[in-house]
Amino acid sequence: MKKKIYSLMLVLTFLITLSVKVEARTEYATLPRFDVTLNGQKVDNTYAEYPLLVYKDITYFPMTYHTSRFLGVETNWSEATGLKINKTGIAGRFEFYQTKVKNNDRYQVSVPEFAIAVNGKSINNRTEQYPLLTFRDVTYFPMTWRFGVDEFGWDYDFTHQKGLVINSKKAEITKSDIKIEEKKSKFEDYSKTEFYNGNYYVVKTDGTSYRLFKDSLIGNKSEQVSDMEIKSFIREGNKLLFSSGDGYYSYDLEKGRISKESSIVNKNISAATAINLGNTTFYVESKEGTVLTEKGEKVNNGAAYMSSTKVGDYTIIRFASKANSDKSQIYDRAGRMVYNTDKEIADVKMEGYQLNFTIKNANGTDSQRISIR
Repeated sequence: MKKKIYSLMLVLTFLITLSVKVEARTEYATLPRFDVTLNGQKVDNTYAEYPLLVYKDITYFPMTYHTSRFLGVETNWSEATGLKINKTGIAGRFEFYQTKVKNNDRYQVSVPEFAIAVNGKSINNRTEQYPLLTFRDVTYFPMTWRFGVDEFGWDYDFTHQKGLVINSKKAEITKSDIKIEEKKSKFEDYSKTEFYNGNYYVVKTDGTSYRLFKDSLIGNKSEQVSDMEIKSFIREGNKLLFSSGDGYYSYDLEKGRISKESSIVNKNISAATAINLGNTTFYVESKEGTVLTEKGEKVNNGAAYMSSTKVGDYTIIRFASKANSDKSQIYDRAGRMVYNTDKEIADVKMEGYQLNFTIKNANGTDSQRISIR
């Protein structure tokens, strides 16, 4: 019975610094109404950018770069293989991304459908009683007895006095780890982290300058990518998009090369990158992923930008799910929206003077074929 009670109260969450493209359905989760202590650190959910959540009476934990490492777990994401979660037994420092905005008690979350493997074992998220969730573009992972004890070897307990207490048994920082931290360069982590092909990409600062770094998963190697001033970025596929100086640039994660995408049109707007529609430009802010017009007006009710594709004179912009907003929008070169839908647009082609595309249903099947002339 004790084991059963514990399994109803424990959960681990998961981020990847990845972009979730398929969201099967929308659910609702709440902030925990009890204390949570992880490896001796009490978690403050009130102002956390990625707070712990409770879904179906299970606590979910946000697996960002620091939060996953803190509990001795690493993640790896790719378009081909999906999400891989593995136990390492080595913990990093405690960091929960505090903000100045107070969190609500209840939030909308999504259930993703990408491939998932835990310690090499495939997980079918569609049939899981407690599936992985996504919230604020971060993957949240449920820690039931099955995952917390059997897969990750954690100790945990729940009482009304202390709330939820989790300790990862072997996740202890060794003396050699401390020495490595002391020998780090004067640059410290400043922005969110993206993981790609065994490396973590993060903007670091020495208090005055901001640079993009590549931190290797193996050997604790940290390498500065370039001398360009980079304060923030967003990720689109295998590229990091950012602004620097008088232009917008992209860093190719495969080739390790920086290319200039466009020049800054409106210097009054601070954004990570720009979307060139033809005769006009949209801007994408780095923090919230909000798309803005050249006048600084929010596009699509402020829904977070996911990706954009240019086909002929049309630009297709895809957004993260948000109440009262679209999933996909199509703009012409003058910046006029010619089509919008709350579903995903796929298989976009120019055939003569006609733009043809398919609208996808929530379950992934084709719904209808649309043409714009």
